Amino acid sequence: MTWYAAANDLWEIIDIIANDLIALAAWEEGDATWDTSVKTGESARRVVRHIADDIYLALIQGNVERQASPNAERAKGLIIVISDAWVANEPSGNIQVAYVPFEGKSTTPVNADLADFQIVYKLFTGAGGFALVGVPPANATDNYQSNFIVIVERNASKLYADGFTNFYIFVDGNYFHSRFNLNPCGASLFGEDVKWRRYTRALQFQAHQEPAWQTPYDAYKSVTNGKAYFMKPILHNDLVGRTPWLQPLFWLAIDSSKANLADDDEIAMPAPDTQTYQVTVKDSPDSATYIWYAIIKTE
Repeated sequence: MTWYAAANDLWEIIDIIANDLIALAAWEEGDATWDTSVKTGESARRVVRHIADDIYLALIQGNVERQASPNAERAKGLIIVISDAWVANEPSGNIQVAYVPFEGKSTTPVNADLADFQIVYKLFTGAGGFALVGVPPANATDNYQSNFIVIVERNASKLYADGFTNFYIFVDGNYFHSRFNLNPCGASLFGEDVKWRRYTRALQFQAHQEPAWQTPYDAYKSVTNGKAYFMKPILHNDLVGRTPWLQPLFWLAIDSSKANLADDDEIAMPAPDTQTYQVTVKDSPDSATYIWYAIIKTE
């Protein structure tokens, strides 16, 4: 496992994630023709394969704006593709696409070039996948910058054999929530709509709101003993929250009404567990709205 706190372009972060996973025994290079040498459009991209599950995980720098409808905001960002096959240098079989827009503009084309666009981020990589939080830089000509969280987790401890993969994807941000989950964002990708969906139950369904997942008891710190109290999120196999299959390892939600956990605080699990989590309470250059999460730092 590896922890990063740094600033890099998105394509560099994609390379870090892919290279870290490939270095682990559970993963391998998915397709060497996918690389980040070309940074225009959606050409900077990497793909890795989880060997035991035969699942492909692709990360794409979306350096071309996508728009959810003619009157909606425009945005660039990270595209995540998960599939159970790979044919002719692209995803095949069952495919799901998750979109993480973070640099946008309200009515005119997005100015920022993600080829040279330093994101301040925290990143955990491990055998089970990765957890990432990022803050885009201020940009005077783009009026929508969104902080974001991205979780791709393969958890071996699901509650029962449900016939589906052990993978899920969770994304969030402090902008783009409504329009980008209602309509396809530009042309389809590998035959699938590109939308802002917060929860992907690979490879079963996608949802943009609870109760497909639940954060029922968000973390907050006691004013008397200084300990953090929380219940881990609950992920479901349906849209109505009746079939829990997993409590994830890679992230927690923070209670925004009890804002006594500060940005970059660490939450340590009680023994015999050894996990620690780093709190992310961040607004973005264009919004005082926060994202309230903690991502895993050590296993």
